[in-house]
Amino acid sequence: MPQNLEAEPKAKPKPKAPPPPERRRITLPGSYPISARAFAHEFLRVKPATLLDALGRLGEDTDAGDDSPVTDADVAELLCLELGHDPVRPARDTHGAKVRGDSVGTIRPPVVSIMGHVDHGKTTLVDALRVRAGPHAVVQSKRIKGGVAGTEAGGITQSLSTFQLSLDGTDNSAVTVLDTPGHAAFRAMRGHVGPATDIVVMVIAADDGVSAQTKEIIELTREGGQAVLVALTKIDKDGVDVESARTRIVNELMTEGVLCEDAGGDVQIVPVSGVTGEGLDDLVEGLLLQAEIMDLRADQDQSGEAVVIDAR
Repeated sequence: MPQNLEAEPKAKPKPKAPPPPERRRITLPGSYPISARAFAHEFLRVKPATLLDALGRLGEDTDAGDDSPVTDADVAELLCLELGHDPVRPARDTHGAKVRGDSVGTIRPPVVSIMGHVDHGKTTLVDALRVRAGPHAVVQSKRIKGGVAGTEAGGITQSLSTFQLSLDGTDNSAVTVLDTPGHAAFRAMRGHVGPATDIVVMVIAADDGVSAQTKEIIELTREGGQAVLVALTKIDKDGVDVESARTRIVNELMTEGVLCEDAGGDVQIVPVSGVTGEGLDDLVEGLLLQAEIMDLRADQDQSGEAVVIDAR
C-alpha cells in the first residue's frame, strides 16, 4: 500500500532587508567631546543605539551609554563613514569659532542668542542693545516692544523673543537677537534655540561669576558648536573692580575649558553695562567681528530651512 507522505512545509519568504539610508553630507561638530546622544540626534539623525553600535565597532568607550563621548573629529568622521554618510569638517575645529560658511551664497546676518544665569543682567543688556539701535531697530516680537525687564513675573524672562538690529541702517550690520530665559527651569527652552544660533553671548555678572546656568550654557555650545562671546555685565555696580573681576572670570572659564583671548584663546570677553551703556559699542563690534570671521552665508538658490523655536 502506498505510504502517506507528509507534505513538506513551504519555506517562509525571507524578510526584505530595509533600504540603506540616504547618503548625506554631514557637517561635523565644531568642538569636542560631544555626547553620542547629541551627535546622533543633531547631526546624523539616527537613534543613539545605532550610533553606540558603530562607536563600539570602532573600539571606543561606550560604558556611559547615550552620554558616551565622541572624542574628536577623527572619530566623528569615521562614524559618518561607518553609517554611510560623507563627513565634512567645518573650516575651524575649536570651541568658540565654528565657521558655518564655505563662501557659497551671499553674506547673511548672524543669529545671536543672549544666554546667562538668572539675575546676571541679561534682559537689561538686551533692552540696552535695542535702545542703542534707535530708529534702525527692526522689532520682531511684541514682547520686546516696550522693553522686557520688570514686565514678567519676578522680573525673570519666561519666554523666548526675537528682534533684529540694523545697527547703522545697512544690511551689513544686521544682527538677529534671540533672548532666552536664564532660570534653571527653562533649560529646554534654551536648548531649542541652539540649532538656529551662530553666536552665543554668554552673560556673566562681574559681581558673581561662573554659575550653574553658565556651565550649562557652556555644555550647550560644546554640543552645538556655536561661537561664544562673553559679556561681563554689571560693571557699573558699586564695589566692582572690573579688571579684577575680569581676571577671576577668565580663570573660572578656563577651569570649564573655555579659553578667552586673555588666556591665549579665541573667545572674546567684553565688559559692559546695560544700565549706563558702557561697553555696548565694543560688544556690537565684537559680534560683527566674530560674524565676519565665520563668513556666514546663505545660498538663495537652495531650498530654505526653518527651525521652530516656540509655538502656541
